[in-house]
Order: sequence, then C-alpha cells, then structure tokens
Amino acid sequence: MLILASACLTLFISNLIGVPLSTSEVTVGAVVGVGLAIGHVYGSKLMFIVSVWLIMPFVAMGIAYLLGKLIRVLEPKLSNLSAAARYTTLSLTGLLVLSGCYEAFSAGMNNVANAIGPLVAANVISVHAGLIFGALFVSIGAMVLGGKVLDTNAKKITQLSVLQGTAVSLTSATLVLIASLFGLPVPQTQATTMAIFGVGQSKVGRDIWRQDVVKRIVKIWIASPVSSLLLSYVLVELVTNRNLSALWVVAAVIVFAGLLWMFRRMRSRQASVAQRKSL
Repeated sequence: MLILASACLTLFISNLIGVPLSTSEVTVGAVVGVGLAIGHVYGSKLMFIVSVWLIMPFVAMGIAYLLGKLIRVLEPKLSNLSAAARYTTLSLTGLLVLSGCYEAFSAGMNNVANAIGPLVAANVISVHAGLIFGALFVSIGAMVLGGKVLDTNAKKITQLSVLQGTAVSLTSATLVLIASLFGLPVPQTQATTMAIFGVGQSKVGRDIWRQDVVKRIVKIWIASPVSSLLLSYVLVELVTNRNLSALWVVAAVIVFAGLLWMFRRMRSRQASVAQRKSL
C-alpha cells in the first residue's frame, strides 16, 4: 500500500502539471524506498535496471535522429508523386495509426505490470486478475487525465509530420517490447519523449534543448524517482517502524525545496529586471 501510495502521488502530480513521467521509474523508486527502510534491496538487479534506464532513452533518441534525417530526404520525393499523392497520404496515415497501436501494446506489456506488481507481490490479487484490472484502470486514467501529457508530447516539444510520428512510435515501442520480453521495467515515457527530441534535433539542431518545457521535463525526470523513493521510505518509517525521526527528513526536504524555489524566483526576477534595463 505504501509503495502504491508513493508512486500514485508522484504520477498524479506530474499528470496534473502535464509532464510525461515514467511509471516504471516512479514505481521502482518507491519499491527501493521501502526496501531501504526494511533493509533489503537486491543491489545488483537494481543497478542493472538503472543502467538500462540511463541507456535506453538515448538509444531511442539516436535511432529517431537517424530516422529523422532519412525522413527529411524521403518526404520531398514522396510529395512529388502527385498522381498517387492521395493513396500515399492514406497509406502513411494508416502506418502511423498502426505504429501508435503498436506503441500502446508495448506500453501495456510494461506499465500495467508496474502498477500491479506490488499487489501480486503481497498476494492480494492473482497475476491474471491483476493484469485485467490494471489494463482497465490504465485505460480509464488515459481518458480522464491523459490529455495534458498528450498535449505536451504532441504540441510543446516539436512539430511532427506523419512519417516522423511513425518513426517515434516504432522506435520507442520496439525498444520497450524487447525490454518487456526480458522482464525489465523500463521508462517508455522517456523513450518516446527522447525519440521526439531526436526527430526534433534532426530538424532544428540543438535549439530544441533550449526550450523551457524540455528543461522542465528533464528536471522532473531526475527528481521523480528520487521523490517517490524518499516518500515511500518515510512512510514505512512512520507507519510500520513507528520512527518519528523520519519527520525530520520530511521537514528537511520541504525546507530545501522551499529555499530552492525562493532562490529560483529571485534569479528570475533579477533576470527580468536586467532585461527591462537593457530595453
């Protein structure tokens, strides 16, 4: 229950602010927090998973970057096929829809298992029933709160053509599918978003990394598994171990976050004042 509470709270906040966040990283972070609190973590397995986390998004970005370069060469040639333009457009659109379904399929292989894993581990529900209920509530969550994250990935990072969207979906879906076959919880959100970055970089170069939304996404990616780890650790200390000293950890984190926020606000005001003076 504490693992799920920590992971759900972190994911819920990210969905509200429209930042794409990995269910895998948040859930594993919460599991590690509980493991640290009870003094039992499989260190070697954890390090291997984290290594995959660090590598896979950049592999997705590299593949998407190369596909983006190839697409820039192919698209003008396809647009010149005026006689078959309509059929070409319909075919490419159909390919994009199939790619999106393929990516959703690979997401189901990985993310439902992340959500249901703690319940199966605690013998609350069977594997078969857990997968059914998990898939049901994943679809409900997509319809209720998926819009803001969809808007971020679809509109606020870069513009994608039909072929570029297909490249993004095929890249991230294939990588996640391979990881799922090996039983690894991997961050599909990062793979998809970094694939979008890769395609965007193939068009506009490094300027894509200067966008405010990109900087915010990267910061939250780093902070989210750490925050869920810390939250689950503190909850176990408070609820299970009756260790009230964990409250000091919470207080220290809140104070640090508050000071960091104040520092950033001050720097932002100073920058705006300096910009006004220059004008």
